[in-house]
Amino acid sequence: MAANDSLTERLVQAALRAAEEGNWRTTTVADLALMAEVDPEIAEARFSVQDDVLDALARQTDERVISALDEEDFAAASPKERLLEALMCRLDVLAPHRAAFREFGSHALRCPNSAARTFGRIQTSMGNVLDAAGLAGSEFERAVRATALAYVWIRTCRRWLLDEEERSLDSVFAMLDQELSRIETLARCLEGFAPRNPA
Repeated sequence: MAANDSLTERLVQAALRAAEEGNWRTTTVADLALMAEVDPEIAEARFSVQDDVLDALARQTDERVISALDEEDFAAASPKERLLEALMCRLDVLAPHRAAFREFGSHALRCPNSAARTFGRIQTSMGNVLDAAGLAGSEFERAVRATALAYVWIRTCRRWLLDEEERSLDSVFAMLDQELSRIETLARCLEGFAPRNPA
C-alpha cells in the first residue's frame, strides 16, 4: 500500500490533528474520513482500524528519514554514528507533531492491542534504519538488532516526550549515545560466544 497517495495522506493528516486535539482514543476511521473530507466507505475499505492509519504514518516517516540522510556523509560515518544520525533525523521529522505522538503513545499504554501494533511498527522502522545504515546483517541478525534498537528508540522517545524544560535535544542525544554504546558493548561481548568455523 502506497504511503503517500492522496487518500492515505489526508487520513494521516487527520489522525495527527485528532491526536493533537487529544481525541485519538475515541476517534474511528470514519471520523478521520469526515475530518479529511473523504468518503468513509472508501476510507474504511483501505483502513479497518486506527492502527492501519498509523502504519501508513510510520511508512511515511521512514521514507522521509531515509531521503533526508546525506548519503556521502552517512557512508563515511562509523556504524554507531550512522545510527545516531538516523535516529536523531527521525526525531527531527517527528518534531512538528510531538503532541500527536505523545497522544499516540499514551493510548498505546492503555490499550494492549495498540501497544502490540506500536511495537511492531517500531521494529519495522528500526529494521529500515539498519538497512539504511548498512548494518542489517542476516535475516536473523536483522530481527535481533531491530528489536534491540526498538527498545533504545522507545526509551529515547520517553525522554523526548517529557515536558519542554526537560527534553532538550542535547539531553536526548546524550541518552541515545549512551544506549547505543551499551548495545555496542553487548554485541562485542556476545561475539565471544559465537560458534567458530572449523579451520
